[in-house]
Amino acid sequence: MTRWKSFTVETRQEKDPGSFVSAAEISDFGWAEKWKEFFLPRKVGRRLVVRPSWEPYEAADGEVVLTIDPGQAFGTGTHETTRLCLQYIEDVFDTVPPPRRVLDVGTGTGILGIAAARLGAACVLGIDTDPKAVEVAEENARINGVADRFAATFNPLSTAEGTYDLVLANILAEILIDLKGEILSRCAVGGTLILSGILDEKSGWVEEEYRSEGVRLIERKTDGQWAALLLRREAH
Repeated sequence: MTRWKSFTVETRQEKDPGSFVSAAEISDFGWAEKWKEFFLPRKVGRRLVVRPSWEPYEAADGEVVLTIDPGQAFGTGTHETTRLCLQYIEDVFDTVPPPRRVLDVGTGTGILGIAAARLGAACVLGIDTDPKAVEVAEENARINGVADRFAATFNPLSTAEGTYDLVLANILAEILIDLKGEILSRCAVGGTLILSGILDEKSGWVEEEYRSEGVRLIERKTDGQWAALLLRREAH
């Protein structure tokens, strides 16, 4: 049963904003729960399905279901850039050998790193500048059964140790370029990068900046006004 809620809206006189002339009670028609109707299980690639925790979903053979609730961090599978990244992650984990060590820069809800862990990564590190996002990502890793392989931190990218077979970064083009040196230093030679959060009109700029550092473009995808790049780090 829907629990109804009401609140009071006060109106001001146009010529005297400091004086109230009326008050009316308005029901919110249960919007606190009704908004959930807009978040349904969504298949975002060939195998990956993203669902909120309140929506049941029976996985078909071969499907991998990620449980991610909309909340205080970015990444629920509804945005074009997240979908593009998830599709590329599927592709990368179909290669032989698949990546074992994965770095997720700007992890948000942790959805990309969690997807990598569910698809077979042995070790995933998510980095975010927002402590709340780190908390959300770690909780989502627990919910999705990969807390033993996924860790999140708000320590700077420069403090990440070692190199990674796959580096994910779904952030703005300008930040991808600002962090280019640090991102590339964490990607193993021969490793793969998935970069997104890029407006389509800026994708050539990002590609050129990374190509100048010995990175080769494998594929570029677009969805609406957004683009994602799949790249390989060559010896430089």
